Amino acid sequence: MSYGISLVRGDSTSVVSKITDEMLPKGGTYAAREPGSMVDESELYFNITYNFAWYFYETLDAEQGIRVIYGKKGRDVKPMVEGAIAKLGVLVERERSGGKVLSETWGKDKVYDEEESERDYWFPCAKNAVKALRGIASLCDIAPDFTFTGD
Repeated sequence: MSYGISLVRGDSTSVVSKITDEMLPKGGTYAAREPGSMVDESELYFNITYNFAWYFYETLDAEQGIRVIYGKKGRDVKPMVEGAIAKLGVLVERERSGGKVLSETWGKDKVYDEEESERDYWFPCAKNAVKALRGIASLCDIAPDFTFTGD
């Protein structure tokens, strides 16, 4: 299970510059393309595992979690995401020092493992939630006047 998040043109008339595959964030699922491939604006998509949901409820919005970005423009989402990344930095350090995943849902009471968090995208930890939010921030940079949608 995951969030399928897209950035769509909506009412925007802005022009999106060249988008290469390397510019797009990679999450739970993504299209495999040749390095340097050009992509269309319809491919501004990012998949985030629900394993990080708890972290988004803790740092973005207590009621909506990551879904708080839906319906908002990239330029408005970027500061929200940057604020959540800063808050997650504290949780990353707490997990490292405490040796335990803080999530109260997926991964509850799991031992924190730095190496596993590096090699396993789905490992539920604050560090990987930060990576996911950086992916959202990169979409904001590509098309700040486009609107987020998802699920």
